[in-house]
Amino acid sequence: MLLPLLLAVAAARPADPAADPAGYASADAELNAEYARAMASMRRRDRGGPFDDGDPTYAAALTAAQRAWLRFRDAECRLAGFEYRGGSAQRLSSGTCLTTLTRDRTRQLRQLRRNLTPL
Repeated sequence: MLLPLLLAVAAARPADPAADPAGYASADAELNAEYARAMASMRRRDRGGPFDDGDPTYAAALTAAQRAWLRFRDAECRLAGFEYRGGSAQRLSSGTCLTTLTRDRTRQLRQLRRNLTPL
């Protein structure tokens, strides 16, 4: 029952999420902009250092977290597409996952930045 719906959506939208400016491409652009704002906030916080607790700087911690998240997102969405492995809906399923998780991460970064105590 879900497969016919996905096939209808796939016919109406590009199968490649990067080719869909209203989907993944715009979500990715928003993520990159929010990441830049979050990184700027972390760097401002790092100016309050040096820290002697052995932990990484705020900026280094955000970089490590973002790299780990990107690996998770890509693996998770590859797995999501396997529900339709070998079929035309595989790319659509993976692409929808990429868009959803990217938007979720953008909200997480925004919240992280907003929760920081102003310096």
